[in-house]
Amino acid sequence: NDFFVRGKKDSCTAYPPGKSRSLQKLHFEAQSQDADSDGSYYSTSFPDVAHSPNTTAWWDNITVLPQSSEEEYPNTRYGTSYDRVQIISALSTVFIPLYNYDKSNDKSMALYIGFESDGMLAGYAGCSSGFREFPFWRSTKDNGAAELRPELCPIGKYGYDARCRGWYDVGRSKTKAGNGTLHITPPYAFATEEYTVGQSITSSLIDPKSKEHIGQVLIDFTPGSIFRALQSNQLRLAEGGFPILITPESDILGHDTVIGPGFSLKDGGKSISDLLLADESSKKGSGSFSALVGDSREQFNISFAPVIVRSY
Repeated sequence: NDFFVRGKKDSCTAYPPGKSRSLQKLHFEAQSQDADSDGSYYSTSFPDVAHSPNTTAWWDNITVLPQSSEEEYPNTRYGTSYDRVQIISALSTVFIPLYNYDKSNDKSMALYIGFESDGMLAGYAGCSSGFREFPFWRSTKDNGAAELRPELCPIGKYGYDARCRGWYDVGRSKTKAGNGTLHITPPYAFATEEYTVGQSITSSLIDPKSKEHIGQVLIDFTPGSIFRALQSNQLRLAEGGFPILITPESDILGHDTVIGPGFSLKDGGKSISDLLLADESSKKGSGSFSALVGDSREQFNISFAPVIVRSY
């Protein structure tokens, strides 16, 4: 019941129970252009590089990853890209059993670690092959990557970098501000060709001695039961009614809408006020707005109250 066989693509091979554990392997991706001798990089030479998917460069074999002697990095086990991959390899005894434990269709989709030094993303995503799309990921105004890390992901640059994603940046920023180490993102469109809306749980990795921020742990999941309930034909609403789902916190671009009238996260985020109050004249008077429904403009009255969701 891995991600791509949950009613989508039948791309996973069915093995007898207990026969496939040895076939489950972690993967990593990290860009090699602009990298220092230890694999780290904190700026880009774009547009000389990464101006198209074919001009991105990646470490394609663990044997060519930058590595150094213990004398060069005596106090750390993650000083080079090779060291970081070693850590991920050791964590396979944690990542894969956690992934396998839940057998429901709403199980976690992926477990990763994103590293601050080189933007490496490494982990396990079942039989998803989404990582092969990383060269095609592009920094755009809609995904906000250039606002987060302009030195790494200027507008137009290709190549996925964990440090330029909202889940990473917000988790890192909250930890540095002393607001806890665990962050759950609002639903957003994942950076894959297969359109998927999900959420991420992220927690900071902090060196216990130096207090240095090493990276972010990431678990991707989809709140499918909520989406299915709101989009179900069985959902009973007043005539002409439609479901609306917003998040308590806006994302990095001020967007907070998940489900709304004529709206899809696939087309980029929106704030609920922009979605419902796009016409300036409709902002006069509280609790009322006009919106296009189909080919006609209709007037709506709306009221809302906070709810407590105990489980889903």
